[in-house]
Parts: sequence; structure tokens; C-alpha cells
Amino acid sequence: MDQYSAGNTNLSSVARPSCFAEGELMLAPNRFSRKQASDIIEKYSNLPHWKNKHVFKKLIGKLRRNFNVVGMSISVVTESKTLIKVETLINVSEIPKSISFDGHAILSKDYFLILDATTDWRFKKNPFVTGIPYIKFYCGVPILTPKNEVVGVLSVYDSFAKSEFSIEACTLLKDFAREVINIMETPIDELDVHLKSKENYINGEINELTWKLGRATSTKAVMMTVFEKDGSGGRYTLNHNFRFSKDLQKKATNGPNNERLWQKLAQIKSIKNAAMIFTRAFCKYYHFDFAYILELKASELYLIPLKYFPKDVLKVGYDDFKYKDKMIKNNAFNYDCLTRIVGINGTKHSSLSFDNQIHYQAFMSDHGISYKTGRKPALYNCGVIIPFHKNANKLIRVTKQNKPTIDVTLRRSGYLLAAFNENHNNFTTSTIENIFKDAFAFRNLYISQ
Repeated sequence: MDQYSAGNTNLSSVARPSCFAEGELMLAPNRFSRKQASDIIEKYSNLPHWKNKHVFKKLIGKLRRNFNVVGMSISVVTESKTLIKVETLINVSEIPKSISFDGHAILSKDYFLILDATTDWRFKKNPFVTGIPYIKFYCGVPILTPKNEVVGVLSVYDSFAKSEFSIEACTLLKDFAREVINIMETPIDELDVHLKSKENYINGEINELTWKLGRATSTKAVMMTVFEKDGSGGRYTLNHNFRFSKDLQKKATNGPNNERLWQKLAQIKSIKNAAMIFTRAFCKYYHFDFAYILELKASELYLIPLKYFPKDVLKVGYDDFKYKDKMIKNNAFNYDCLTRIVGINGTKHSSLSFDNQIHYQAFMSDHGISYKTGRKPALYNCGVIIPFHKNANKLIRVTKQNKPTIDVTLRRSGYLLAAFNENHNNFTTSTIENIFKDAFAFRNLYISQ
């Protein structure tokens, strides 16, 4: 325990010592020098930045996009508590340090990585693993002051385990931790000057963008409406990668995700029918006129010098690709996007009128986009489209010959939740927060990684 709490070793993988029983929860010990930093901890825990969390909005989006996770947090760790200052997913502001992942992370050299907490002897019985939010994957890095003092932890986590998480990804998270301390060290007035110059959020939550309604196509069944770039009306079929988690069904109690609903979905076990029922409950609970869950696949063509692409490899993970800066967008090819409605509720129209670009732009955004139109008459006058799951991006080699410069395709895919109203705008800050939570609850229950 002395060695564990010294802060000189990476603690991501530690063998269970004989003094701990199998399955016993290991509480995070205190660091030897922790009391010496109490005045520093108090300073950073009382920053005015925590009352103005909008200064961290851009950072939150970048973390979700780069690491493909639902949860993230910025914490300040005291001798006995982990104070959660900014978070998504866990919805708490304070945790006993002894049971927090961050309590271990501040003791670990460089980073603290747990690919699957359910298989790690220290966390099998942790209440955040066995209960909501069912954390499996976790990676945290220390937040260091300019004097190299540890004041807290920046972490990303998810209710899905990961098979791997590269050293490069951990290094990138450390870069984000430096961005966090830069924000904390910058006077809040200076940060607000930049943010207040752009009123691009609805109630501080969603980028406000206006999109023109355009032409789309549909199949005979409204529930299988197909939005296509070329408007040809051809069917687009994808294989499902959905599952149902019985362990989570009893825990979803907020918004439309009540126990009765999930019990009903458990009996159906069909993603199409489940999505239809979910959107129906969603519309009823929030008083929306129209909602749907959509699956999206997009590809973009780039040029890259052959020497920067791995030899004898056709496909690589884009998120960890070292030479993103060497890629050049092919101007002759914008993007290709295919989308498919998984579940839909509320529309009375056999043909829907949306330009497919709106879904692509929403998918590429950090938090989604809002829709408003002043044009009369219009089918739907306001709404939001929110991405709630993004698969790992892939880079595919297109050019087979070993030319000096080759073509590669960047492929993206994931899911969006959209909600619209005909004549009223009830997309308040709290409603949008709940939409995110409900979308992620659906993701955790049905979408496998």
C-alpha cells in the first residue's frame, strides 16, 4: 500500500496481493504528500469557472469526439472527497475519494487506464461499476498546476468496455488535461469575453443553425423512410449491431425511460419495434410532434502521400492515425452519406422533406444542431438533431497501386435522435439535457460496440 500510494508507478494493471480477498473492493488510499497541497486544492475547488461551465463546452465536445465515449469529468480531489466540477453521465457533484476512480488516478504515474472494470479485482464491487452508470471503461490523467502539483483528474469513461486504448490516446488525454488547467488559470472575465461575442447556443446548449427544407425520398412504409443524397429512393439496408441489456432495464427511470417501458421493450427484443415504442413514449413525455432514431454512414475521399500510410495495410483506425495532418481533402469529392430510419413516431405524412445534409452536419457537430424556420407554411418549425453514438472512424485505402500519392476513404458511422415540433419551441436547457440522457440510455441498452 505504501508503494501504491507513493505516486511513482503506473497503477493501470496491478496484481491482487494476498492480503486482499477475491472480489474485495479496494478503497483508494491517501497520498503521502496530500496534506501539503490543501491550500492549493481549496484555491482550485473554489474557482468561479465552476459556476460558468459553458467555458468547458468546446472541450467536452472534443473529448467525446476523440475518444468515442459518453462520460467525462473534471474533478478536484481533496484528502477525503472527489469534487466533480464538470461531468456527463454520472450526474453527481461529490463522491467519497475512497470509492472514486479518480482517487486511484491521482496516485498513478502518467495515466490510469482500466479497459474493463468488471474484470479488475479493485473495482468489481465498486458501486459505480455494479450500479448506475455501470462504468466499465475508464481512463484518467492528473491535472497539474504550472508548479506541477496534482489538483485533480480529467477522465473519460463509458458503460462499454474497450479491448484496447493506445498510449497515444492516453497522451492525447494528457494534452486535454493541460487545456483544462489553461482554462482554470485564465481569469473567467477573459474567457467570457470570447464566449459572449458569439450567441451560437440555444440556452447555452446547442449550436443554433438554420437549414433549408429540401427534397427526400421514402419507401412505401413510413417507418422505413430513406433519406438519400441523390434522392433516388432506393432502399438502404444495414445489418443490426444491437443488443438488449437486462441488467440495465430496471435502472432506467428518468424521462420516458421508466421501468414499465423497458420491461415492455425487453419482451419485444426487436430493435425496430423497440425504437418505434421508444420514440412514441419520447414524444408523449416531452410533447413533441415528431421524433425518430436514425442510423448514418458517411465517407469522404482524401489524398495522402504513400509513405505515410502503413505498408501492406488496407484499413487503419483513423482516431489513432499519426499522419492526419498529411491528408488532403479531394476537392472533386465532397462526401457521400447514407441514412436509415430505425424508429419513427408522430408524422402523418407519407413523404418527408429533409435535405440529407442536415443529418450529416448534426452528426459531425459536437452536441447536435437545432432547427428553426420562419418560412410559412412549414411542416416543422423547430427541432433538434443530436448524435448519441459514434462508431470508431476507419481509414480505407482505395488506390491499389503504389503511387507516390494514394486515395483513402474516411468512413464514419453512428446514430442520431431527432425531435421536432410544428408550432411551438419547448427545447429548454433542461429538456435538451434530458434528451441527451434518454438517447444515451437507449444507446447503452441497445447498441453494442
